[in-house]
Amino acid sequence: MQNIKKTYGPITALSNASILLKEGSVVALVGANGAGKSTLMNILGGITAQDDGELLVNDKKVNFNSPVDAARYGIQFVHQELSIFKTMTVAENIFINQFPAQFGIISKQVIESTTKQLLAELGSNLNPHHYVESLSTGDCQMVVIARAMLGNPKILILDEPTSSLSKYEKEKLNLVIGRLKEAGVAIIYITHFISEIFEVCDSVTVMRNGVTISSQAIHETDNSKIIELMLGDVASIEKKRKKERSENIFLKVDKLQNENKVKEASFELNKGEILGIWGLLGSGRTELVRSIIGLDGEPKGTILISRHGKLTPVSTEYLSGITAYVSEDRRGEGVLLPMSVLKNTALPNLKKVSGNLGMIMLNKARNLATRVINSLSIKVSNFDQTVGTLSGGNQQKIVFGKWLETEPDLLILDEPTRGLDISAKGEILKIATDLANNGVSILFISSELEELMKISDRYLIISERYVVAELPGDSTQDTLISALSKNVQGSAA
Repeated sequence: MQNIKKTYGPITALSNASILLKEGSVVALVGANGAGKSTLMNILGGITAQDDGELLVNDKKVNFNSPVDAARYGIQFVHQELSIFKTMTVAENIFINQFPAQFGIISKQVIESTTKQLLAELGSNLNPHHYVESLSTGDCQMVVIARAMLGNPKILILDEPTSSLSKYEKEKLNLVIGRLKEAGVAIIYITHFISEIFEVCDSVTVMRNGVTISSQAIHETDNSKIIELMLGDVASIEKKRKKERSENIFLKVDKLQNENKVKEASFELNKGEILGIWGLLGSGRTELVRSIIGLDGEPKGTILISRHGKLTPVSTEYLSGITAYVSEDRRGEGVLLPMSVLKNTALPNLKKVSGNLGMIMLNKARNLATRVINSLSIKVSNFDQTVGTLSGGNQQKIVFGKWLETEPDLLILDEPTRGLDISAKGEILKIATDLANNGVSILFISSELEELMKISDRYLIISERYVVAELPGDSTQDTLISALSKNVQGSAA
């Protein structure tokens, strides 16, 4: 793939992206969130078409209009969200796209024998008759890879293949990748776990802001170099946050653990402070903030907040009740796209918009929606406009506005500027700093180091689902990268 370009309206997803694959090799494709990895792979997988640039297979220029086109050239895509049918057997899942049949009758004998052969080639002893719903995530992944192998792939794209796997399942996957290499399959390995690429990859391609920054052999690089290439140079940052942070502790988390989501986390957050949570995607940042408010089950450990001048243990349920959470998944968890601005803003504020008998008062709901629209300068025709018709920036303001009406003590911002243009990003950061200046305590997650450095009073460093360090707000980019890279396991060969 050479000089690939792709735009979506005014947004440039790829401006100069390239990647080179060789038979029987594994190429790591890495980059921060929004770097363009998914878009580039969607083009290779036939899911979307490039606007410009060349796609060459065996030196022959090709263009794909669908995944079927890509499959004809031996390209198979194993997505992070596994496409499986839980109520069907292993064999049925493998053959779901191409059941062998004669005179309209499916040959179960062919399905079973071919399934056994494919699984054996992958080193798996799964029973073809077992239902997928009884399998572990790692075994489900083997089923999807076997389905891809049915298409006799020349190129296999693995998107975040270990994100939900145990250590044992990761080791099994590495053995499978080794077998595929020996069979001459070229593999693109997309991951945010930098340590993994030194275990299974021959080379690494780094993307940033829609551009391929670097491609080099794995033995020529190390953790720090890769992270620096992913992030770019943000050495000169003008702080938006001028206020000195308070020394009054609002929240204290002690030895928090939540199965494989959070291994161990201890930290403090002061009143009116913005604590920047810094780590690579997949490091456990989101899992940490979701765990303290009980969204991923009840964690172990102690959570305390300041009440009447002293720290008091509280439940995750209590903390959730005084918290506003702006999720990283704006369209899936932040807003209800088919519903109006009025209904979206009213939902978390039902007590505010209800009368004495518990009935929703339309005038109160309208006043609340008007307040949100005016206070955040949201561009809407009226409060009956459906949220799905708004721009990404205005949708995000709706998310902020509806939660701010709950008057939270704690605000969690998880990738709050994802997918927004520069102007909208600046507005969101200003809202966050204004809220902190007014006493709201904020946990701020961002994959963009530049914006994290603009507004954070301190940094919490997350790696491999552990809190590994705390750094002051005046830390440099080099200091932040060093703290992260020395806690990422693995090194150059």
